Amino acid sequence: MHTLTISPAPSTNPTLLRKASRILALVLSYANELGPKGSASYELHRKKIEQAIERNETIELVLPAFPAKSPNREKTLGALPDFAEVLGLERLQEICNAIATIHAPGARVLICSDGRVFSDLVLVSDEEVSAYGGGIREIIRELGLQSLATFSLEDVFGNTDFNLLRARLVEEFGRPVTEIRAESISTREGLMMFNGIHRFLFEDRLALERSKSRNRVREESKEIAYRVIQRSNAWSSLVEKLFPKAVRLSIHPQFAESKKIGFQLVSCDNAWGTPWHNVALLTDGGFRLVKRKEAEELGATVALARGKYAFYKELSV
Repeated sequence: MHTLTISPAPSTNPTLLRKASRILALVLSYANELGPKGSASYELHRKKIEQAIERNETIELVLPAFPAKSPNREKTLGALPDFAEVLGLERLQEICNAIATIHAPGARVLICSDGRVFSDLVLVSDEEVSAYGGGIREIIRELGLQSLATFSLEDVFGNTDFNLLRARLVEEFGRPVTEIRAESISTREGLMMFNGIHRFLFEDRLALERSKSRNRVREESKEIAYRVIQRSNAWSSLVEKLFPKAVRLSIHPQFAESKKIGFQLVSCDNAWGTPWHNVALLTDGGFRLVKRKEAEELGATVALARGKYAFYKELSV
């Protein structure tokens, strides 16, 4: 976690500006940024916070996240949420609690689960997405994380045929794959996203499709990555349309001028690390995310929090 300084911005109400700047700085203390640190690019986010304060409303934050566990068991323990997810959800609640000390109506994080959006492309069944989503809601209820709520594709289009829902999402909010491919070559944002998604897909498919050569898996993963990004962007566009007042967060690292704030859910050496691609490892320095294989190579053993949420624990702890 790091602290960022927010430079002053024009405002007719100095008290309002101070409150909004404090809240924005709080959120940015968990920022997962790429490139040089900036301040002017955050004006979009500050404006939304100012408007919520001026209306004395709850500050809305939206986060497309918590899709489903990676099916690669070299990374994860199983298909259901474990203590890595608990840590991520607790951090979101902590942010809301801290905002409430500055702005009495507080804040709410809407977790817009994108698991249903591209589950078929990442070798996760819709049944696993449903079970994982149920597990996330159970954690929220059990831990009393009252500022968190969930939202998914079926909440928009209805709970019918999931393949039809995905097709409708792309039809109404998606862009052609040719445009996605061109962006991955011509823009730094596009290249960053492609490289990150391609790496995840390649690692997972290499572990799951062992009969295929590395080169074949790598090439197949490239084409699938473009489709994952197409759907992810479509979901992002839909969420932006439905929640225009909300401050937009992302679990992917972001450049400072992005419309989203990259948000680190749990400490991890990898800027792209998420609870659903890793396990939680308890060390002398606290919890951090690592791949399951890495935790076991360190000699860590499995322990349970609250008698049910698994994590790894170093022998020295």
